[in-house]
Amino acid sequence: PTEYCGTFCYPNVAQSPYLRTVGEKLLLAIDVLWTGPKVVSKDISVESIEEVSKIIRRAPIIWDNIHANDYDQKRLFLGPYKGRSTELIPRLKGVLTNPNCEFEANFVAIHTLATWYKSNMNGVRKDVVMTDTEDSTVSIQIKLENEGSDEDIETDVLYSPQMALKLSLTEWLQEFAVPHQYSSRQVAHSGAKTSVIDVPLIAPSSLNSTTVVTTVYQEPIMSQGDAPNSESQTLVKEEEEKKQLDEEPMDMVVEKQEDADKNINQILTDISEAKMSEELKPMDTDKESIAESKSPEMSMQEDCGSDIAPMQTDEQINKEQFVPGPHEKPLYTIEPVALEDLQLLADLFYLPYEHGPKGAQMLREFQWLRANSSVVSVNCKGKDSEKIEEWQARAAKFEEMCSLVMGMFTRLANCANRTILYDMYSYVWDIKSIMSMVKSFVQWLGCRS
Repeated sequence: PTEYCGTFCYPNVAQSPYLRTVGEKLLLAIDVLWTGPKVVSKDISVESIEEVSKIIRRAPIIWDNIHANDYDQKRLFLGPYKGRSTELIPRLKGVLTNPNCEFEANFVAIHTLATWYKSNMNGVRKDVVMTDTEDSTVSIQIKLENEGSDEDIETDVLYSPQMALKLSLTEWLQEFAVPHQYSSRQVAHSGAKTSVIDVPLIAPSSLNSTTVVTTVYQEPIMSQGDAPNSESQTLVKEEEEKKQLDEEPMDMVVEKQEDADKNINQILTDISEAKMSEELKPMDTDKESIAESKSPEMSMQEDCGSDIAPMQTDEQINKEQFVPGPHEKPLYTIEPVALEDLQLLADLFYLPYEHGPKGAQMLREFQWLRANSSVVSVNCKGKDSEKIEEWQARAAKFEEMCSLVMGMFTRLANCANRTILYDMYSYVWDIKSIMSMVKSFVQWLGCRS
């Protein structure tokens, strides 16, 4: 409906003429979508669903935008499905999640939603569960999970967002170790279609007299009355011949069959000579020699594939793998992604209305260090050794937090599943760059004395 959330209803949900008309006139077999109190709702209460169900005379389907990030290109939401009591399940016709635009980043969003739904599939009321299993194992686990947490105590016995998040991250971790290469998506470009022939893959013997490589220049269609005279045709031919000299060898207007055949033979000859010279040269590892040894067709393919993520064309692909000797240390040992890395990543990219516990802790520590940086300033008159030691200790702890983010980035960048990496790379790179800058700023604050 047009009024699909509480804030869009005029004057309010209970007195909305629009929703009342929907409830009275719309066939009961047609379902109604509802996003909650807001377009992106932090919480959806049982009372709010009962209120809208009464006026539309049916149980709504929740269109949930809690994990949607299409309104902000800098945000990604990897937190758990939260703020919706399991008591909503028997009062709803269903739930549709509208998660992140990046497909691979939606594992947590979908997994925790499924955990939330499975926790009360039979529509069990929470008050009954509380009286029957007040000291159950689930209740004890939830209390332990929230012990020392900065978040509010979870009152839903059937579903714990933190436990659901840990469960989803544990299963998601296995996907990072599965080798999977990113495949570039083919984007249809505007304009007229042109057929491209990959010349290096065509053997000379397979070429017949009718195969030509052309680029079609579209000219406006003219009627017979507008046909140019012989003088204008001569000028057009001269302009075309001039344009031929300025164009690349593959971008030519075909006027004669013999010229086209010569051009193809010339291209194939150049490619063969380039390959022969490449084989005769000693192995080079410099970027300049690698660039020189590429054929024009390879360069063209790289230019056309501009939508491929930048890390896929890492220059180390063209180098031999370093093998340390018996008494040499390896240059770098690739470490696998750990569960702690994904927990940190989820805390940094949590939910629209809140940060994860570790992300919130980093913000608090940085704000404190900046607000109390005067104690380590050279301009501070009364030097308090205890305050200075406290500031330096908390600064060192904050730098360790920043280093954890750097390590997380390095392990993610080297994971086997490149598809997951490329969907989230820009976000992880941004947070890594920010934490590196903030770490340097705190170090600068500490050295001013």
